[in-house]
Amino acid sequence: MDRLRRSMLQLLIGAGSSIALPELSDTWERLAYALHNPYRIDETAMTKMEQLTNLYWELYRGAIAKIDLLSGLQGHLSTVAKLLHVSQPTPLLHRLAKVASNTAQIIGEIYLDTEDTEQAVKYYQFAIEAAKEANNPTLQALALGRKGFVFMHAGLPQQALPLLREAYTQAEGGKATGKSLGWIVMMEAEALSSLRSAETLVAIEKTETVLSQENSGEDTKWTGFNSAALSAYKGACLLRIHQPEQARHLLFRALQDLPPGPTRRESLILADISKSFILQGEIEEACKQATQSLSCAARAKSIRALQEVRAVQKQLAPWKRQPEVKHLTEQLKSVKFA
Repeated sequence: MDRLRRSMLQLLIGAGSSIALPELSDTWERLAYALHNPYRIDETAMTKMEQLTNLYWELYRGAIAKIDLLSGLQGHLSTVAKLLHVSQPTPLLHRLAKVASNTAQIIGEIYLDTEDTEQAVKYYQFAIEAAKEANNPTLQALALGRKGFVFMHAGLPQQALPLLREAYTQAEGGKATGKSLGWIVMMEAEALSSLRSAETLVAIEKTETVLSQENSGEDTKWTGFNSAALSAYKGACLLRIHQPEQARHLLFRALQDLPPGPTRRESLILADISKSFILQGEIEEACKQATQSLSCAARAKSIRALQEVRAVQKQLAPWKRQPEVKHLTEQLKSVKFA
């Protein structure tokens, strides 16, 4: 636990956040008392901390611009750091470590969305350590999976696979829900599809099998994985192994299941749809979908989504003289995030 405290302190200082406790509303009077008299936390305050962490997961998934949550999450992690800095009963220490791991994973997701992969990996690694201290193998597995996804996102799927397979072993041993197991296997399918592996379809089939498992657990809210997300991931995998029509069918289905409003997820799906049209030489339709993707990326302030639209633009290079491709290029030049 001392190692975890030092690691958290370095993480927060590295991110430029303050260890000072942020202001709390009257709802959190008991937590404020715990922090100042003398830094002990009771059962009610601990429950509030856990509820707030769960709320942050919900806010993260519902937010249009996820970067807007970063300062609040860093403040939340700072609060946990202060509580971990002094002696607490062991059961509460484990629960605080779980809150720390969850919070660090959300922050890592936000840094990944800004293409700051170095910071993302730091937070995911800390989340792994915190989950170990919490004695929570499922939470540890999901942090490992997210760390593995960073390598895949960086174009290094071969390095992602060992982490993802270790994550599955951890989750299976920790009796994770079908959602968490399915999410990890789907990440593996993505890595395999990036390698053009024949095992891709096998991994997709396994994802569907484990996702259908009817077991409940707290990790259902940690991934947000569901049938709609499965359609989007499957479509992306089929696209990489050059099955554009099948991919597009799944991607359009995923779009229909999204909540209203522009999101990073919508932008990523539209970018994949655009790529499917490029593979079949339908350039006008590809540009139409890419333009919609760009609009969503801009409103979501997602650098990651913006990079996907730029990837589409590169694939359109052979048709760069066509008016619709020129228009997309001009639009890309005009996008700036505040």
